[in-house]
Amino acid sequence: MKHYICTGECHGMSDKPGVCQAEVCEKKSQPLTECNCEGGQHEGKGHDHSSH
Repeated sequence: MKHYICTGECHGMSDKPGVCQAEVCEKKSQPLTECNCEGGQHEGKGHDHSSH
């Protein structure tokens, strides 16, 4: 399922394109990265959706 993630420290996620809106993140206001991962793992980023 296509979604969008922040590759910064907040690891934010959205189903719509946009920018990071976390108050404390080095990528705040930067565009989210499109992701089509399967099983909750982002390609090489080690991000697990179950932690949210």
